[in-house]
Amino acid sequence: MARPLARREGQEARPLYVFAVRRRQAFLHRRRLSQVENVLALSILLRRFHPEYVGPEPPGINATVTLTPKGGLPFKIRELS
Repeated sequence: MARPLARREGQEARPLYVFAVRRRQAFLHRRRLSQVENVLALSILLRRFHPEYVGPEPPGINATVTLTPKGGLPFKIRELS
């Protein structure tokens, strides 16, 4: 088991574990990295292809805990020349 770090005077009584902090930082780093990768992948795709929405205007909304399009969002993908 990991040893807790030394506490400063006046600090609350729960132990501080270095490994828990490192796991959290690694998780946040991976999440930020995946967001950057998503933006890069989308920019590369949009240089080569043009998406055209072909569904009803405006698309229906499925209101649950999060808002999602009702029936999906149909697109036609055309390659740019």
